[in-house]
Amino acid sequence: MIKTDMTTACAVCPPSGMEYKHNSDCYPLAYKPRPSRLCSGCKDARYCSRAHQKLDWAIHGAVCKQFSQLEDRPSPSMRRVLYFPVDKTKPEFRWTTVEKQHNQWILGWDETEGCITRHYTSIRCCSPGCSEDGEGTPHHQAKCHEIVFHSLTNPSDEFSNAGVNKCIRHLTGGAVTRWKGPVLAFASPDTRDLTTISLKAIMDWLLHPYYYDRSREFHAVRVNCDGHMKKYNVPQFEATLIKQSDIKRSSDYRIPGNPKITRLVLGLGLIMWDSKTERDLDARNPKISLLSIPCVNYGSAWGLYSRKRWGNFTVMRKDGKPLKVEYLKALCNWIDKDIRGLFNAVRKVESRERKNPEYKWVDIEKARGGVTDKITLQRFLQFSRGKLEYEPIDKEMPDVYYA
Repeated sequence: MIKTDMTTACAVCPPSGMEYKHNSDCYPLAYKPRPSRLCSGCKDARYCSRAHQKLDWAIHGAVCKQFSQLEDRPSPSMRRVLYFPVDKTKPEFRWTTVEKQHNQWILGWDETEGCITRHYTSIRCCSPGCSEDGEGTPHHQAKCHEIVFHSLTNPSDEFSNAGVNKCIRHLTGGAVTRWKGPVLAFASPDTRDLTTISLKAIMDWLLHPYYYDRSREFHAVRVNCDGHMKKYNVPQFEATLIKQSDIKRSSDYRIPGNPKITRLVLGLGLIMWDSKTERDLDARNPKISLLSIPCVNYGSAWGLYSRKRWGNFTVMRKDGKPLKVEYLKALCNWIDKDIRGLFNAVRKVESRERKNPEYKWVDIEKARGGVTDKITLQRFLQFSRGKLEYEPIDKEMPDVYYA
């Protein structure tokens, strides 16, 4: 498992490169996060660009000011937790004691008095940047920990008398209503504090399509192969509605290649799986090949455009939000016309250098990192000439500064 210190990492994008130690084994040491700036509002979250701060503000804005106004730690035994009240729209940072005895969490809250404290869910990673989500080797922080998402409601009335947690429902835009009563989130298993980045990790977990109601539908995009387009005279990109139950039951579900490009640009991956493709059709699908180009800085497949015959594919956002045809089409066009050429140039240099018995991984890594640093949201928006919809900046969003 590769580990890294993410204290200076962007809250949205995963780490962009790896540092290598050149010896007989030549193994990766750690990820290097992109240069980032500190949010002046909370002095906790960091962003590699104004564009990513803007992208994250819908989540971060809920706790930015409140984090900076939290009083000092009352005692060494207390830790900082996130409290999701049942009757308010924003979560709150609080100080409390948390202990585990005989597989039960003992919480220093009046709300927990008389309730059974076994009902909780563990979120594996404390940061979106180190989440193990099937998109390649897991890359965890140096001090990675779980986040325990803990219901403070007695299990006997959790699904009957207890009210839906208004705070979680508001944060998820009404999409998540299964959590009832007040909820508390805290770090496990030791005495670490939660931060504003913790809310981002929690939201990524809450909004994953697999945790929605099975009857819920998602706006996705069907990417047709060459043969399907020719036979049925249909466009390459088609808008489609997908049920949650269809995603979960899909036996051939997979994320082809290692599509980190969307992680670097949008801060999330895409869920992609095979759609039905008739036999004897030309199954070439160049757009899926573009989306599946690996850009993790290790392995010989880095930057490789695969000519595999993918067939028809369905693509959707990993956070369950609508994916529009225009957006996916623009993303594929940008990768093809702008980023792919950068990959090819470095791969040619690599091919030449590998023939030299004294080649050094560190030199290759520097070249790869230079490409990865250019895979940014602002570059994508500039290439698209502002034609894509982009949320306006909230007047309360603070500036960022280097620290």
